[in-house]
Amino acid sequence: AVLGLSLVVLTGWSGLVSLGQMGFFALGAAVGAKATSDWGLDLTLALLVSALAGAAVAVVIGLPALRRRGLELAVITLAFALASTSYFLNHRFFDWVPDQSQRIARPALFGRIDIDTPTRFYAYTLAVLAIVILLVRGIRRSRTGRVIVAMRENERAAQSFSVAPVRAKLTAFMLSGAVAGVAGGLFVHMNHAFSLS
Repeated sequence: AVLGLSLVVLTGWSGLVSLGQMGFFALGAAVGAKATSDWGLDLTLALLVSALAGAAVAVVIGLPALRRRGLELAVITLAFALASTSYFLNHRFFDWVPDQSQRIARPALFGRIDIDTPTRFYAYTLAVLAIVILLVRGIRRSRTGRVIVAMRENERAAQSFSVAPVRAKLTAFMLSGAVAGVAGGLFVHMNHAFSLS
C-alpha cells in the first residue's frame, strides 16, 4: 500500500509514467537495512533515512529524465530500476550493500518497544501506512499538490501562473521516491533480509 501511494503521487497527480519505482524501493530497502544493522539506528529513523535516500536518488534520476516525455521517460526509469537491482545494489560490486545472507534484525522502537513478532510489526506497518497517508493527503491539499496536479491538467496554463514545470515535476518525482524508499525500508525489515531476487 505504501509503494502504491508513491505511484499515486507520481502517476496519479503528475501524470508521469515511471517504471523505476522498484529501483527506489530497492534502494530504500538497502539503506534501511544498513541503517539498522550497521549504523545502529532506530527503525523509525532508518525509515526516514530510507525516505531521504529515495528522494535524493529520485532527484538525480529525475533531472535528466524529465526532459523526455511519455515512453522515453518510462524507458529511462526502467533502465534505472534494472541497473539498480543488477549493479548498483549488488554486494559483489559495492561493499556498503547488505549481503543477502545477512539477517536484518528489527531493533526495538526507541530502544523500548519490541516489534520482533509478526503481529507487532504488522501493527507498526499499519501505523506507518496511516502516517504516510496523512502526509500524502496533506501534501495533496497544499499548494505543492495543487501545482503538481495543475501541471498534469494543463501545463501551459500552469506556466502562465508562474509555475516552473521542471520544478513541479521534480517535486512529484522526489515525493514519490521518498514514499517508495519508506516502503523498501519496511519490506526489508519484514523479511529480515535484503534480497534482489
